[in-house]
Amino acid sequence: MLIGCLDKSRSTDVVLDESSGKQSLIDGLRAHIGRIEGGATLSAASSCPSAHWMLGVPEIDTLLGSVGLNVGGVHEIRCAPPGGRGGGAAAATIAQRLFGLLLGVRRVIALKHDGPVFWAAPLSACNETGTLYSHGLKDLGLDPGHLIIVTPRKNQDVLWVLEEALRSGCVSMVLGEVGAISATASRRLSLAAAEAQCPCILVSSPGSLPAVAVATRWQVAPRPGGENPLDPATPGARRFSLTLERCRSQPLASNRIDFAVEWSDGARCFRMVAAVPDRASAPEFAAFPSHESQQRIARPAA
Repeated sequence: MLIGCLDKSRSTDVVLDESSGKQSLIDGLRAHIGRIEGGATLSAASSCPSAHWMLGVPEIDTLLGSVGLNVGGVHEIRCAPPGGRGGGAAAATIAQRLFGLLLGVRRVIALKHDGPVFWAAPLSACNETGTLYSHGLKDLGLDPGHLIIVTPRKNQDVLWVLEEALRSGCVSMVLGEVGAISATASRRLSLAAAEAQCPCILVSSPGSLPAVAVATRWQVAPRPGGENPLDPATPGARRFSLTLERCRSQPLASNRIDFAVEWSDGARCFRMVAAVPDRASAPEFAAFPSHESQQRIARPAA
């Protein structure tokens, strides 16, 4: 299991042997987070529990209510059903991951704090779709020196490390790529997030059943990227098809409206896209994310 930050100039990767036991792994995680935080023991969420966390799109934020995204809840990101937009499983998975990371950017902005963000994914997923890339993270607005990455060899260990990260009280949020998740595991994550007042974002694998105890559930699919006004030959704004499937705090607000949104690098927020043409029949290589935009956030695993 590899735990570390991508910015080698600011921190050192820590390799922990799973055979040494889970307690030593917990101790190692806490020590590593402590070094990033300079000895801080309280999470950013605890120090600023009232910070509003929203997408920045009034049409969608209205559906979430005045509080916005629940900072003490689990938020699931699912891919669009087969046959919809997206251009393939790999593109859909990368779009889910990217949307989760952008929610992380919004979370850091809401906190006005650059506390560590915890990201976990099974090693098999990293081998298939690549690992996070430091230069791409900087472009998104996340400091790679404040990102902790855990890649367990076993899928079931991802849920365990996510729960331990939440209970550590030292991170601003946690993100995890997960497969099947039982009702018990879902409730444990929900309780841990509520106790720590630290959000947990779950990127679900295609075909898995929805998690039970979630504050919100989103369906995300990639859209063709926008044009770059400065250079039409380079990738433009990242775009998504976005549907709010569930909102626990506003149960009547959930709908099946397909919002077309894009990410603004300058404003660090989402915004609505007007009159996006339907290119569902376009070839896979034309769908977002393009090869160039994939390289901005991911690189092949070693």
